[in-house]
Amino acid sequence: MSAIHVRLLEGIQAVGRWLGLKVTRFHPEQDKWLTQARLLAGCEARVILDVGANIGQSAQRYAGMFGEADVHAFEPFPQSYQALTNMASAQPRIIAHQLAIADARGQRPLFENPVFHATSSLLPRPSAGQQYFDPQATLTEGATVRTETLDDFARDQGIEQIDILKLDIQGAEALAIKGAQQLLSAQRVGLIQIEVMFVPHYENGPLFAEIHQLLSAHGYSLFGLYDLEFAAGGQLRFADAIFVSQRLRARQGV
Repeated sequence: MSAIHVRLLEGIQAVGRWLGLKVTRFHPEQDKWLTQARLLAGCEARVILDVGANIGQSAQRYAGMFGEADVHAFEPFPQSYQALTNMASAQPRIIAHQLAIADARGQRPLFENPVFHATSSLLPRPSAGQQYFDPQATLTEGATVRTETLDDFARDQGIEQIDILKLDIQGAEALAIKGAQQLLSAQRVGLIQIEVMFVPHYENGPLFAEIHQLLSAHGYSLFGLYDLEFAAGGQLRFADAIFVSQRLRARQGV
């Protein structure tokens, strides 16, 4: 970094301190999108599963990053799914599915938040730990939604290899992993981006240690943590984690 850039950064940091903000240098290693692009460089990604797509924010990002990939986007919440299908209608590589991914094919009630749609879950809120989420983010049992396992979905769709599996399903991540035993044991998923919790947000929802154990049992190892969120008192609440298969690590030398 040149002397001019150093002085510029120092000036920005000074303004940040005056505003009560902390300004630091950007590090590509801290960006989950750049990390995924780097880990899959030269791999020609073909299949991406965005589980918990909401209205398609991540699906659009993946479609832009990996132009040859089919992006399957899963969203059970009716209002969010409608917005997702509207977006996907203009994106031929994005395929929307009104499904909840779990550990069994069938139907389950969805615990809904009509204000913060993205917090809707297959699991209710816990009786303890309510200080870690917004009081407006309470959930009530709502519509019954279709559930599917990743193993069954891949088999029905004729998908042999998944380059990226993104899981952001509000506490149901362990259910999705348990429904992907065949895919994971055969290392047919290259990279997993998954939301992990460090304090309870959903009843019986897994914390980070359980997710780490479930994925490690299939040969997936932690690459990094991103977008860490903290409670007002400093408690780490949740983050996005990237796990990488042994096969991808060997192929990419990471």
